Order: sequence, then C-alpha cells, then structure tokens
Amino acid sequence: MPQTHLEDTLAADRAKADNSTGALAMDMRTRELYRSSNGDEWFLATEAGSERVHVLHRANISSGGRESRIGIGDFLGRGASGPEHQELLRLIATLV
Repeated sequence: MPQTHLEDTLAADRAKADNSTGALAMDMRTRELYRSSNGDEWFLATEAGSERVHVLHRANISSGGRESRIGIGDFLGRGASGPEHQELLRLIATLV
C-alpha cells in the first residue's frame, strides 16, 4: 500500500526530530510541531506499524521533562489558540 502524504512527511522528518531531541523511541515516527521558548516540545507522532496518530508533548527539563501522548481531537479540544495548536492546524491544512 503506498504511503500517504502524512506518512511521507513524518518519515522525512523522523531523523531530524530524533536527532534534535535525542530520546524519542526508535519505534515512533515523529514530526516536530512546535518548540516553545521555555523548552517544551510538541510532536505529531505515530507508533511504527500503527495508523494511530497522536500529539507527543515533552515538558522542558525544569518541569521534569515528562512525555505525554494526547489524541489529536483531545489536543485540539483543549483550546486551539496556542502556537502548538496553530502549527498542527497549519500542517493539516497542507494535506488538502
């Protein structure tokens, strides 16, 4: 089955995201959405072999550096006014 544009985009940016953040799981494909001035990072991510896509949030080091996975609907439902939300919406708009 041919890859979708989103899959191609995720694959193309995987090496960049992995290299820029270091500790992302090797079985996860990611695309950086946004990096805040305080060091928080947001990625569009999917597990290898899965069609499920989610937002991966990595808190900055001073906040503990914890990672959390958020469904796209939940992420956008939290008030899509932040720059990380706007970047996801911009990326989605490029697919049409």
